[in-house]
Amino acid sequence: MRERFSTVALEWQDFVARRFKEDSHLLHKIVTCKSPEQVWSAYADFWKKAADDYGKEFAVMMTTKSMAATEAAAAEGLRSLQMEKAA
Repeated sequence: MRERFSTVALEWQDFVARRFKEDSHLLHKIVTCKSPEQVWSAYADFWKKAADDYGKEFAVMMTTKSMAATEAAAAEGLRSLQMEKAA
């Protein structure tokens, strides 16, 4: 189970690093805009990608956490059966 939580932590760190790059890219894009329309477009693209990225990451995290919970429940069930046999 610890491996699952480590996986979750590493996934989150990777996601934050990827999003930081996107945030930095937005600043660069805004600075190079020549018109208000380009600024609006840059922001719109940024927020659409952010929403997509966060949605995907939420799905990945929920799947990983669900697997960890399933493994923990299975381990607890096995431990209970072993205790019953020992008694």
